[in-house]
Amino acid sequence: MLGKLRDFEASDAMFGADAAAETLDQIDAMFKWLKTFKAIIKKGRRPSAEPKAADVTNTGLCAICEQRQKLDHHRLVGSRKLVHHGYQMSEYNHAGRRLGKCFGTNFLPYECSNQANKEYKYFLEQDLKDLETFLADLNASAMQTLPVTEYPKGLRFPKLVDYARGTEKYEQERKSRIAQTESQIRWTDDQIAYQQVRIDTWRKQPLIGTKVG
Repeated sequence: MLGKLRDFEASDAMFGADAAAETLDQIDAMFKWLKTFKAIIKKGRRPSAEPKAADVTNTGLCAICEQRQKLDHHRLVGSRKLVHHGYQMSEYNHAGRRLGKCFGTNFLPYECSNQANKEYKYFLEQDLKDLETFLADLNASAMQTLPVTEYPKGLRFPKLVDYARGTEKYEQERKSRIAQTESQIRWTDDQIAYQQVRIDTWRKQPLIGTKVG
């Protein structure tokens, strides 16, 4: 930009070009000066001499995500459940709305109960049946169409397109979904087995740092 300003001939249309060029010259000089500090700048926060210990007061282990979470404020220690966790914050309009949650939300912590594992295992078993049915339909090309979300160039929002059976796009999409569904089935099988282990090996344990009241 500075070079272009200097190339312009003085004219009424470019009144003030000299002043603009002078300002850019000053900005460029400041930028070069700041770059000289790059070698001595250390990124990140200075480590604390005495790191603050994690606050485990009124917490318990989630039976599903296996992370330590806060408990609600019920007066009875044995009945306190895990607060809402495992969510993401929405970005739309900066509203900050919570999206989703961990399956273990509102269950007792794993130290007190394995009920969350039992219900999650049942949920996975039902999901596995649906996946196996869907895979069988894909292998048999049972669907007349396969809905696909496309992102056309030049359009701000995606659009839903149906790929008709017998077309090349349908076959490509069908094979892709078969691979995805087979992967989901393997993952679900593993999770069901893992939850069964969590159920079988559960033993009641005391909560760490929990206060009554």
